[in-house]
Amino acid sequence: MKIIRVLNTNAVVTIDKEKRKVIVTGLAQALDFTKKRRIFKSLIDRIYCLQSNEGSKKLQEYVQAVSKEYLDIVEKVV
Repeated sequence: MKIIRVLNTNAVVTIDKEKRKVIVTGLAQALDFTKKRRIFKSLIDRIYCLQSNEGSKKLQEYVQAVSKEYLDIVEKVV
């Protein structure tokens, strides 16, 4: 998977095998973006994919605004 957009150090937007935009979260996925430009599959925590483009944009904004610690808490609650 190739990184399209960096949301924060732990979340990036990429294209999956079905050519859908997905958000991938994981420890330091975008930390060294200028050198690797690829996702390390071993570091992937979660992959988020929405069916509509509008929903995808909103999810990207939320993930960008929220730290990974809070995303982990929300996941546990859900």
